[in-house]
Amino acid sequence: MREFTEAEKQELQSKIRDQQERRLRGSESESPNAKYWSLAFILFAVALNVIILLLFRSLGHEQFYLLVITLLALLDHIATHFAKQGWKKRLLKTVEWVSIVSVLAYVAYQVWIRFATKLTVTLVGA
Repeated sequence: MREFTEAEKQELQSKIRDQQERRLRGSESESPNAKYWSLAFILFAVALNVIILLLFRSLGHEQFYLLVITLLALLDHIATHFAKQGWKKRLLKTVEWVSIVSVLAYVAYQVWIRFATKLTVTLVGA
């Protein structure tokens, strides 16, 4: 096995450091175009849900759940992949978390309205 020269050793060490930094940043695990493909998929899902919502208006409140979930996925994707460090990232993450909490509150409210009366009748009647 041949010995490395000092220049080759330094070059290898710098490559190892670069790989470690990229791994810590998470940029090595994802190709540059992957974020655009996933964004296109999420936008397609949002558009499909809007079309379904407009075509079948008589479904009730359940038709909004899938649309809301895809909108949350869109907010998460934009906040994660397209905002750099700083106030923009903090703003997008804040908007994302506020929307997640409000959606969870909406779903909990809908579940309470639909099932609370049936649950109390079942418990009281038993």
